[in-house]
Amino acid sequence: MTKIGLLMSGQGSEKVGMGNGLYQTYPQYRAVIDQASVYAKLNLPAIMNDATLLGQTRYAQPALVAMSVGINALLADADIAVAEAIGLSLGEYAALITSGQLSLAEGMPLVVQRGALMQAAIGDQAHAMAAILKPDIAQVEAACAMLQAQGQQVSIANYNSPQQIVVGGTEAGVTALLTEHYLKCGRCAYRSRGRFIPRFLSKRRSISKQR
Repeated sequence: MTKIGLLMSGQGSEKVGMGNGLYQTYPQYRAVIDQASVYAKLNLPAIMNDATLLGQTRYAQPALVAMSVGINALLADADIAVAEAIGLSLGEYAALITSGQLSLAEGMPLVVQRGALMQAAIGDQAHAMAAILKPDIAQVEAACAMLQAQGQQVSIANYNSPQQIVVGGTEAGVTALLTEHYLKCGRCAYRSRGRFIPRFLSKRRSISKQR
């Protein structure tokens, strides 16, 4: 018997207008988004259709998680059984909610708080992330070190696998790495706004201990 697993996407997969067709067509999906809006204390449909808001971490994260949970509700309504759910970074929260480990009422406030902490860590500074496919990791590490010595903020944020890493930092730092020092060959899977910051991680650990 075939088993279905879901991989919930993380930040970077957001797009203006995402889920509009689902929201307008399927009451089950619309109910999840509206309920998530209540728990998040945000107007998620409006955020999903506003490029400025969706470009901000504090708003993009709850919007993405709500959409993933809404899609899972559609699958359940169609009697498509999901055996397992995992997530990429932010997507872990959607996976926890869809698997029943967290309720939507519990999960959405956590996601809102996560996004707010990351937004505070980033500040108003222009920032970016990029996934690099089939990297020469030593070369990327050396290029980051060289740029850091020049005052740029850029570093490897995630070692996803030997075949993919993610770099992050200021927009200027990431652009310098990709265009001037490494990715002239163009092996960039995606670029987005956002950055994983250790300062945020320490705050998240503190919050987790309190719960």
